[in-house]
Amino acid sequence: MTGALLRVFTGLLMASTTGATLRADEPSTIESLLRSVEIEPRDVGIHTADLALFVGSRPRSEFVHLLMTEPLRADDVGYVLADLLHNPNAKNPSEQKTPADLLGAMSRFNTRAVRRGLVGDPLEKHKAAAKEKRALETVLTQIGGKSLSRSKLDKLPASVQESAALLLLTAIDAAKWVERSRDPRRLPRAYWKQIEKTAAEPLKTGKEADEEEPDPDHELQLKYLVENFQSQKVMVAAQDLTLATMAAVKSLRADATLADAKFYLRMRTDMGMVVIADGANHKHRYGAPLLLLLDIGGDDEYAAAGANAGSRYPVSIAIDLAGNDTYKAEPNQLGSFGAGTFGVGILWDEAGNDTYEADRRSQGAGEFGVGVLVDNAGDDVYKSIETSQASATAGYGLLIDGGGKDRYEAHQASQAFAGPNAAALLVDRGGDDVYIANDEDILYPSAQSDKHNTSMCQGAADGWRADYKDGISLNGGMAVLLDVAGDDKYTCGVFGQGVGYWYGAGLLIDLAGKDSYLGQWYVQGASAHFAAGLLFDRDGDDQYTAYMNMSQGAGHDIGIGVLIDDAGNDTYHGSSLGLGASNAAGVGLFIDKAGDDKYQTPAGGCLGWVNANRGYRSLFRSYGLFFDLGGTDTYSGRSDAADTSRWTTPPDPKARVPYMFGYAFDR
Repeated sequence: MTGALLRVFTGLLMASTTGATLRADEPSTIESLLRSVEIEPRDVGIHTADLALFVGSRPRSEFVHLLMTEPLRADDVGYVLADLLHNPNAKNPSEQKTPADLLGAMSRFNTRAVRRGLVGDPLEKHKAAAKEKRALETVLTQIGGKSLSRSKLDKLPASVQESAALLLLTAIDAAKWVERSRDPRRLPRAYWKQIEKTAAEPLKTGKEADEEEPDPDHELQLKYLVENFQSQKVMVAAQDLTLATMAAVKSLRADATLADAKFYLRMRTDMGMVVIADGANHKHRYGAPLLLLLDIGGDDEYAAAGANAGSRYPVSIAIDLAGNDTYKAEPNQLGSFGAGTFGVGILWDEAGNDTYEADRRSQGAGEFGVGVLVDNAGDDVYKSIETSQASATAGYGLLIDGGGKDRYEAHQASQAFAGPNAAALLVDRGGDDVYIANDEDILYPSAQSDKHNTSMCQGAADGWRADYKDGISLNGGMAVLLDVAGDDKYTCGVFGQGVGYWYGAGLLIDLAGKDSYLGQWYVQGASAHFAAGLLFDRDGDDQYTAYMNMSQGAGHDIGIGVLIDDAGNDTYHGSSLGLGASNAAGVGLFIDKAGDDKYQTPAGGCLGWVNANRGYRSLFRSYGLFFDLGGTDTYSGRSDAADTSRWTTPPDPKARVPYMFGYAFDR
């Protein structure tokens, strides 16, 4: 079933009698359902003027604005995004969306579109130069290669020399684009120096982090840099480097002689170390910044790879073509394994069952930069504490896993997380995967419940709320987790599984499989404070469990929360303010399109519910909308909910009732 929230469904439901039975011959659109209870579909959403009253007209993602002002288009947006990020008709990996394609799509999430290679080849000049005689030696000399050994260079196969030369030539230009993003006329270098120093400090969690006294001047500097960072310039560098990496991998894979070749080159340059290794088992531990690491195969060990070391070393690329590899970072390392910190870091692992482990800023992480991790095959394990596995602030974080039974573990701000001025994307293309936002080891106790972590994982976007500090807040970015296939498991604490906070937009899209979702508060299509949270599950018999509050299509405080399940016999263990619920002038939208479903909920506050508003919010329209549009369904908890029925939220006598819309329809 494709597209079209507004043309999917069955059943015109006449008006307002609670518990009335629905007729099978009634007209068939969501628009008709809404108009039957005197709701004009175009009115459903957060109006622009209402948003401006609370958050002003500061720049914000147009995607976020679209979702908030027209949530009835959310289903179509979800389908379009899936088509942009994944080609369901691809017969082989070469026809699939490339990492460069995905970086281009991500730049639109952040309203700073960059598209390299759409017309012409931006690497044409470098590709020609890389084919020249002794091209690698020439470029190594250009970047200050120390102790050049012609005999070692001559041992490198021709395909390796050409690929390395292309990558290094592209890196030289990319470094210039990174430097352009740090325009001193707009962003004083003294600011950068102080912020970069802070970024390198040891990781702090729990009580230690909470008790740290903030420096107001430093906070203002950081906010200024985050809001004004010219991420589009670093995106140019990232796309060019990604295109060069793709070309290098294609060339190297086509050379059948590499498997038996013996070679090893290690050299310091002004831009970082260059290491080129054959297919033996290597331990890549150098204690120095890496510009280029190219490994042909073997079961290798890495302490760092594909992560630039701050602004002094703005570019890092790593390619591993085969083997079961172990990537384990040192504690409190600035960045590792596909991390761009004040620059661009790319790690490409072509095959093998691999393990990635780091504390923070790893596995596709961008902070004032772009981080990319591509793992094209194998059953992989990704472990981190925070800001990893497609995570970004003032930049972009991209993780692509090509398939296999994978396991993702983190505590916070990971598994597709976007902070201010950022976009993050995690694409897993197949396999039965497990996504864990650790909620047992409490490192980041939540304000909602100190027995649970503030996860901000699995499609989560977070702005910086400062009304309890200096009052100067920043809007959140946009994050998308797309899982293409497999029976997947998602677990988190508070804030996760398609959630937005403080004008961010977090989306979780699962296209197929029998999936399970477990979380606590603000989960499974939920939002808080002018934000958007959306969960789309397109197929399979799924199970949703939310234990505490605000879940499964719930919008809080002028935000929207959406859960749409297309097919399957599903089970929902709901919470208060869940399954199509509105609080503080939010919009909650829940739609289950088909299947014999089971709903276990509290007695009230759910299944098409809207709470009364106070103050300014009493002037805003609030919507809690629940639709089950097929199958034989069972309900336990709310007494007036039943199969083939409609019911309404009991009116609050103190509320401005004309502005409150709480309706539920079961076809």
